Amino acid sequence: MPLRPIVRLALVQQFVSAYAAASLKDSVIDWMLDGNMDTPRMGAFLRLVSERHPEEFVVMVIDSAPSHRAEHLQVPKNMALIRLPPYSPELNPVEHLWDELREKEFNL
Repeated sequence: MPLRPIVRLALVQQFVSAYAAASLKDSVIDWMLDGNMDTPRMGAFLRLVSERHPEEFVVMVIDSAPSHRAEHLQVPKNMALIRLPPYSPELNPVEHLWDELREKEFNL
């Protein structure tokens, strides 16, 4: 009969979803932290960016995450989404921000 190891301490990981949009024009970064990444939260982030820039037409580059391409994702009227091809993070400007955060803030 196989023996099962006894573990007295289990490592628990916590995840935080970070939403960010970076303006290449004026270096403004809009961001939001949440415990989940899903379509309702993505919609909330789009509304947040829209409300912070009511006089501008926002063109946002997004990846192919399921929450970014859901049919019922509501896009504000002053915003358009440009969807990148799958597996092309190098084309998304905000990916550089994630690299910086991982390296400088999370030491990953």
